[in-house]
Amino acid sequence: MRKSLVALAAGCLTALAVTGLPASAADAPIVAQSPSGWKPSTVTIAPGDSVTWSNPPGGGFHNVCVAKPGLDPSAGCGEFRNGAPGADWSGPTYTNSHTFATAGTYKFFCEIHTTSMEGTVTVKPPDTGTGTTNTETITDTITQPTDTTPTNAAPAPDTTAPAFTGKPKRKASRTALILQLGSSEDATLDVAVVRRAPGKRSFAKVGQTSLKVKQGHNTVTVPRKAAGKVRSGAYRVTLKLVDAAGNRSASRTLVFKVA
Repeated sequence: MRKSLVALAAGCLTALAVTGLPASAADAPIVAQSPSGWKPSTVTIAPGDSVTWSNPPGGGFHNVCVAKPGLDPSAGCGEFRNGAPGADWSGPTYTNSHTFATAGTYKFFCEIHTTSMEGTVTVKPPDTGTGTTNTETITDTITQPTDTTPTNAAPAPDTTAPAFTGKPKRKASRTALILQLGSSEDATLDVAVVRRAPGKRSFAKVGQTSLKVKQGHNTVTVPRKAAGKVRSGAYRVTLKLVDAAGNRSASRTLVFKVA
């Protein structure tokens, strides 16, 4: 009877090894380094694993906005958001962990410190554990003449990201937010505006929008719904170019004050 039980246990262990059952889910910690960034700023996990963001006491005011795979958080916190901008989540007020079920690349940032506190979570596709079997087959082959007829090859995909040409500037105005910038190609300009009111220590989100720009020099006016009234305070305007193929430029931040 004892020998039968030992044999049964050994068979179960062998079956588990063959089927390649996944390991238990893991958690990747990310800590706010206020206001210079996250540590680490990039993590790689498997589907079903989670990420926990933490903000040490005295770390200031932050939140976490995670976009859907392949999108920028300026398009919305479609995957996860743990609190409104300006909320101090160094305590237990908010849920700071999120489990990622789908493979892809997820971008995240603090909605107040959009350029200095951003990072990436990469969820790798699951390992199927499928093995391969090498078989050797001997066959008689007949060499066929090479077909040299030209074919119409499909054009190569566009993988070149657009770029800002020159330094973006703000045109002085008390009635509107007017930007001057150069683009290496026709693209969409994503604009996100945050403002720190006089006497305040933190920035608050004013709005965001997307505008069409052409190759070369552009002068664009940010709509009132995104720029708000040009009131006294310190402003940070985050700019990013996106071309028709979805390629994204590096972010540029325009900083200015209005007396």
